[in-house]
Amino acid sequence: MKRLWLAAICLASLPGRAASPEWGQWAGPNRNFQVPARNIAGAWPAGGPKVLWKRAMPFGSSSMAVDGKRVFSMYRDQDDEVVIALDAGTGKTIWEYRYPAAFLKGMNMRTGPGPHATPLVYGNLLFSAGVTGKLHCLDKRSGKVLWSRGLIEEMGGTVMLRGYSNSPLIYKDTLIVMVGGQGHTLAGLDPKTGATRWQGGDFPNSHSSPVLINVDGQDQIAVVVEKAVAGFDALSGALLWSHPHENRGGDITTTLIFGPDNLLSSPAPIRAEAARWS
Repeated sequence: MKRLWLAAICLASLPGRAASPEWGQWAGPNRNFQVPARNIAGAWPAGGPKVLWKRAMPFGSSSMAVDGKRVFSMYRDQDDEVVIALDAGTGKTIWEYRYPAAFLKGMNMRTGPGPHATPLVYGNLLFSAGVTGKLHCLDKRSGKVLWSRGLIEEMGGTVMLRGYSNSPLIYKDTLIVMVGGQGHTLAGLDPKTGATRWQGGDFPNSHSSPVLINVDGQDQIAVVVEKAVAGFDALSGALLWSHPHENRGGDITTTLIFGPDNLLSSPAPIRAEAARWS
């Protein structure tokens, strides 16, 4: 089985260090794969940055979230999934949380057993989602479980052929998660308790993670779903718009990037729309 390699590189000389968490979720602080206010091009050493440490880990497709002196990720160990916190300076394990995650009927994990989603840091909370849709809220300092939800088995989410892959998102004080299915394409949860605040949409899920966009002053959650791209009201989960987007039954994994003129970049550009009420 393939192994996940983690490595830390020294970029201490770069100016304008971002406020914590520096990289607390999938695709960075603004979920656009960009590091704000850091002159990387001007400070990057000719021979590359210094490697501080590296270590091998069991298989995992989850990337890393970084918050101050800690790095968070996930990996799989036989029938278990593991959330791990490491010391950013040494790579040593601070804590691990392990839970059973036997694959569900209808899943085909021959391309890799996951986990696929990346943890999310929010204050002292850490949210993780595994391939079977088990969502956990952990104390990021100790790894203690505060609450958990079953996005597939409890909430009726879409069983994805290659496993649940959507990284969670925070909007103001609401945790946004992809679920998939009639009445709950996505859901807004209370981050402290896991209680459902709202659900919206009737689309089956895909492997793509949701992004926050602002269309003409209106905050929206833009998502790739099975055979469509859609925008939802960030406060209520109400569907605002959708466009057909064939993607072989939800196989698309790319994350949308929001750009000028309300253009969403995916395999093909799509224009986001503001909701209009008469």
